[in-house]
This record gives sequence, structure tokens and C-alpha cells, in this order.
Amino acid sequence: MKIIAIFGLLIVNPTLLANDCQLDQLKFLQGQWLDNSGKNLVSESWNQVSSKTLEGFGQVKTKHGEIRNQEALIITEMDGQLFYIAKPKQNQLATAFVLISCNDNRLIFVNEQHDFPQRIIYQYHAATKTTDEFINVDVHNNQGQGFNLKFHRPNLKAIKN
Repeated sequence: MKIIAIFGLLIVNPTLLANDCQLDQLKFLQGQWLDNSGKNLVSESWNQVSSKTLEGFGQVKTKHGEIRNQEALIITEMDGQLFYIAKPKQNQLATAFVLISCNDNRLIFVNEQHDFPQRIIYQYHAATKTTDEFINVDVHNNQGQGFNLKFHRPNLKAIKN
């Protein structure tokens, strides 16, 4: 019932909805991602659990291993639309964002009624001869305040050693 109430509050202009987006277009999210460029280690992992749902988990740790934040993440299809649902550990309820665009490996999720963020943008960059694959994530409000992450696939050999 809580999720229904959350979606009832999500009001979006119907002309902005990305009706042509399919969960298959988000396959690049699957697996583990890490941003260790700042003072914290930020990670996300995503797994497809059904034909209509990706489940994720996000975590922020200090460089000393202290957990600063954790959140459960879901991207799911309902009534022909894709929704990004985030439930930070410290919040009682989850927050839903609707996908309004999914062109060229760029996903734009919005929730104009949320205090922060109001916009989450994932931009995937495939590997080239000179660079590894990565995802830029922009998390902002409508005034441009927020933060950016640059996720890379973790080097599993370095982690194990």
C-alpha cells in the first residue's frame, strides 16, 4: 500500500513520459559499479530479477570502511512506464521517479514534487580502445544544485588482493 501512495503523489506531464522505453534498454546498468574518485567510496549494483524489474543497491562508505549511507533501488515497469524507486535506509518511505527519456544510453528520471533530488540522469559510455566503460550519474534539483558520480566497473583482481 505504501508504494501505491507514493505513485499517487507522482504527478508528471503526460507528454514528458518515455512511452517507448523498455527495460531491455537498461541492461548496461547490470553488475557492479564503483566511484572512488572523491572522499567516499560510492557503489551501486544492479541485477535483473524479472522481465519487468531491476533491483539495485547503493552504498556510500568512507575510505576507512565506515558506512555513511545505503539505499535499496528498483527500476520497474508498471502500466507501460518505467519507474526508478529509491529507499534510503534513513527514510521511512521510498521515492519514485518516472523515466521521461531513454535515448542514446541516457536515462532521465524525474520527480518534480520531491525535495531533493528532482532529477537523476544516468549516461552510459561504452568501452573504447583507450577508455573503459563508465556511467556518469547526475543527481540534481531544478536549480542545478546537486552532485555527479562517475562509476566504473571495479577491478576485481585489485579488490581480491
